Amino acid sequence: MRYIIRRKNVFLNGLMLFAIVLASPSVFAHSDSITYQKRWAAGIPVHLVTVNLNDVDVRMSPVLPRYGVGHSELWSTMIGRARPTAAITGTYFDTRSLYPTGDIMVDGDFACRGVVGTAIGFGWNNEVLFVPTKRGRISDWSAFQHILVGGPVLVWNGKLSVNPRAQGFRDSSLFAKRQRTAIGVNKRGKLLLAAVTRPVYLRKIARAMRELGAINAAALDGGSSTALYYRGRSIVKPSRRLTNLLAAYDDPVRHSEVRYLLAPATNRYIEQPESTER
Repeated sequence: MRYIIRRKNVFLNGLMLFAIVLASPSVFAHSDSITYQKRWAAGIPVHLVTVNLNDVDVRMSPVLPRYGVGHSELWSTMIGRARPTAAITGTYFDTRSLYPTGDIMVDGDFACRGVVGTAIGFGWNNEVLFVPTKRGRISDWSAFQHILVGGPVLVWNGKLSVNPRAQGFRDSSLFAKRQRTAIGVNKRGKLLLAAVTRPVYLRKIARAMRELGAINAAALDGGSSTALYYRGRSIVKPSRRLTNLLAAYDDPVRHSEVRYLLAPATNRYIEQPESTER
């Protein structure tokens, strides 16, 4: 009889624990907020991280190197310091000066003023906007929490829109086949972070982003800078040091723990020289 009672108690305790797990809003809450898939789109394999910006616990942020703008850092140490759920290569940078070529703002504070690109702007409530800029013109980003200016535009209002020269880009490597990264947003408010390791033209990755559902999309840095990280694994590793990346979090507690490390206090505002070629 005692054996039967104990088995019954174990069973009831198990049911109670299961009920508590189901009732808890935090358990499993983030299991699908940030996901990874390998997809085929426009005839090419795409490593795709999808970030649900509708989840109030999701956080986005650019990440700068340990010693600030004008320096570079190993991808592995940037990831180790930032501890993101997912991350992707950020914007382009001048390989001599190591200054990013586009504006970067973290938590409302400017880190770098660039000269060219398309802004990916994150508001204080996780809203995201893609804003084309004009070369050399100073933009007002006061409405945003974070800014990362990449580009050129790949998809605009659901249509292919690939014209780097019209957007002020001059670097010949943009017009060649190379590994690519891109960022987009779909009509459901989900952010698409894509990396393609097969060398392709911009128009090919633009078609891929549209097939993946992006209504607006822009390129990020590529070539030897191509990188993508997801939940403890570098899906794609860069072959050189980077000057910035974009990180995603599904745990606000972890984000708050590392927040002060994402744009180290040694950074100072730097305006990029107009001579930068991109």
